[in-house]
Formats: sequence, structure tokens, C-alpha cells
Amino acid sequence: DSQNLAFWDPHAGIYREYHRAYSEGVRDIMTCTSHDFVNWTEPVLLDYGDAPRQHLYTNAVQSYPRAPHMLLGFPTRFLPDEGERVEPTLMSSRDGRHFKRWLDALIPEEALQDRDGNRSNYMAWGIVTLPHNDQELSVYATEAYYTGPDSRLRRFTFRQDGFVSLTGGVAGGSLVTKPLVFDGKQLTVNFVTANGGRVRVEIQTVAGKPVEGFTLQDCQPLVGDQLEKTVVWTGGNLGQLCGKSVRIRVDVTNSDVYAFRFR
Repeated sequence: DSQNLAFWDPHAGIYREYHRAYSEGVRDIMTCTSHDFVNWTEPVLLDYGDAPRQHLYTNAVQSYPRAPHMLLGFPTRFLPDEGERVEPTLMSSRDGRHFKRWLDALIPEEALQDRDGNRSNYMAWGIVTLPHNDQELSVYATEAYYTGPDSRLRRFTFRQDGFVSLTGGVAGGSLVTKPLVFDGKQLTVNFVTANGGRVRVEIQTVAGKPVEGFTLQDCQPLVGDQLEKTVVWTGGNLGQLCGKSVRIRVDVTNSDVYAFRFR
């Protein structure tokens, strides 16, 4: 019921290892790194910030293929006070040690049959894009662990980048990034809009002032359901801001935004 694994991190240029451990009576996860797969650093516990301490059995940490600088993990949360319930959750990291954890179940017990029961509903290692469908990501989770002989994996699907979204209702809302420097001439957005919904993007200075030609009013609203829609502004060419420190404001109304990327 453990999942101890090691893999090559193409972005960092190192091997990473994750294994189960105990910390103050709670099942936990440790990591170490290596440049040659022979000599390893001393293992250290993962840091989850202000997330509550919970039993985490497995980890399923891996580089996210569409954004190799990001690491995703699907630790199995064990809830001994709730009938030994287990459920996979989501966490992400940029450095492999400090993780942001989301507390909602990624695949809840009621998703399909045979998800409940001790040691069922563990996520396998790997995120797969099937050859005939590049719109979805496939993941796999165990079921019927103790009720064999047909203990098995079941495939579940998410849209590309679809684990977490920025959501805005009818009243709308917005997100402003930290200052960043980008390389590219286009900005693409992965989004879905509902009835009457729209997404708009604004480029701001580090001080938060809209850049002329790239304001919300200059942005052609994004509508529909697309994985990579190019943002168009009426007032300028995005390439002229390449290499400069800016902020990105994403304005959403009755919409979900899953990711954005510069090209």
C-alpha cells in the first residue's frame, strides 16, 4: 500500500525520488535528489504550507508533460476516523519540496462502483494522453482492492490542464499574477464559457497600471470551449513586451480558465 518511486526531472536536470515516511505519528512523504541515480541527498519531508496535517499514503509525483517546470502529485489521503476512507487528492510544486495541496477529493468515493473500502481509490503513477484524443488526460485509480480476484485499475479523464480552474460566476471576478517576464509573441488561454460568459486578459505594469493597447477594453472577448485560444488585442503586438516585467490580469464572467501559455 505504498508507492515509492523515482524519475528523471527534465526541467531541473536531476533525478527525484519520493517515498512514504512517518512524521509525528502521521503517514507522510519524503524526497531526495540525485545527479547520477547512485549518490542521493539526505531525504527531507515535503512542506505543504498551511494545509492541515493528514495521513498521506502514496504520492504519484511526476513532471506535468504540458508544463515540465511544474510537478503534480496525487497523494492518497487516509481518513481513519471516517471508516478508513481513502481518496486521491491533488498537489503541485515548482521546486519538488514545497507543495500546494488542494483538499477536495480528485476522484471521490461515489465516482463509480468499488471506490470505497480500505486501500481502494489509490491513483497510479502517470498521466496519459491517448493517441486518438489529445483533448483529454487519462489517469488511473485502483478499485475493489480487498474483494478480488478482479482487483483492477479504472481510467478517469480530465480535460487538458483541467485539474484546477479560475472560476467566475455571473457577477464576474479577476485574478492578477505576480510580476513575470515572458518569451514569445502570443498568449493562449485554456478556457470554457457558459451562457453569456466571457474571458478577457489585460497586460499591466509591475505597479498594476494597464499597458496602453493591452487593456481589458482592447481585448477581444474569448467565448466558447478551447484548449489554446490566442488572445487578440486591438491596440498592439504582444511581442513588443517580450522580456519586460509585467503582470497579467485575467477577467472572467460565467467562465472557467484552466491555464495560459506564451508562445
